[in-house]
Amino acid sequence: MIEPKLEVPAELRDLAEKTIDQAEQAFSLFFDAASKSMTSMPGAGTEISKQALSFTEQNMKAAFEHARKLVHATDLQEAMRSSRNSCEASSPMPANTCGRSAVA
Repeated sequence: MIEPKLEVPAELRDLAEKTIDQAEQAFSLFFDAASKSMTSMPGAGTEISKQALSFTEQNMKAAFEHARKLVHATDLQEAMRSSRNSCEASSPMPANTCGRSAVA
């Protein structure tokens, strides 16, 4: 069966890409401010907070990268493959959490 192409105008793809870039910049500013805030007020949970912030930042970067790939997908197969790859890259147990059967 032939998959239909995703006919998305280039202007819309460009707008989506710019929106992703702006959101990523906003999150970057937030993470910078949060990091500076944690270092200026050290406390008992500072290291755990830094680690949690780092994990969150990594997850957000992966989400933005995934969004960029989806913006440029040309068909449903490519979009689904990108989503599966993104899920597998971020999941410790991809076979159980990314829509695949644990038993092949």
